Amino acid sequence: MALLWWRYLWPRSFMARRQGERPLGGGASAAWKRIACVVVIGLSMQVVISYLCDGVLSLLPEVAADYSELVEETGMGDTSLLAVLTTVLGAPFCEELLVRGIIFEFSLRAFNPQCRPLWKRRRLVRPQDGAMVPWAAPSNWGIAAAIVLQAAIFGFMHMNWVQGCYAGAAGLIFGWVFVTTGKLRYTILLHFAFNAGSYLMTLLWFVNTPFDLVATVGIAGFVLVEAMHSLLRLCIPVSREADRSE
Repeated sequence: MALLWWRYLWPRSFMARRQGERPLGGGASAAWKRIACVVVIGLSMQVVISYLCDGVLSLLPEVAADYSELVEETGMGDTSLLAVLTTVLGAPFCEELLVRGIIFEFSLRAFNPQCRPLWKRRRLVRPQDGAMVPWAAPSNWGIAAAIVLQAAIFGFMHMNWVQGCYAGAAGLIFGWVFVTTGKLRYTILLHFAFNAGSYLMTLLWFVNTPFDLVATVGIAGFVLVEAMHSLLRLCIPVSREADRSE
């Protein structure tokens, strides 16, 4: 259902129009670099959020106990093949279509009423009709508000405080990546890397002391910021890229 709804919305969406006006340049080489940046963002974000969440839960033993009971009762900690495939592949695809594809679009419409003439058209917008469609670029605050709203809804969808808080925090970065790249495929890949990272946390078995924890979070946070900065540079629109080369 989310896929069908998103396919209907996409030709009229803000992101489709913005992608047409701000195409990504660099060819295949830049595309692979963007993919690498997105994967690094997802993995490093999982490290930062996981350890910060564990640190907060250590200060709230009652909340931690309730969450552990919830995980055990619902089977969220299941590592069977079906559970892993559902978490790593199924959830990113479905949730990104619903949240970044649909909810984010309506959030943008809510906070950017000046853009409404585009999606009031009842038929699909064709490229040759572009000049006929009134268009006003969304404001920066409208985009930021839409990112915050979809992240809050994404957190609420998880229906518990612990997952809701870290999903909401992750949703902010998911929304930023979607706005930066203009393509839902990158947020699906990011969500995939983020969820897969939860199963790779056991590789950090050497993180035992408070110093190890602080150092690991610090390094992962630095990598996260650098990867986001690199992705932003790789998403410079073609027109701006040409201006710089001149």
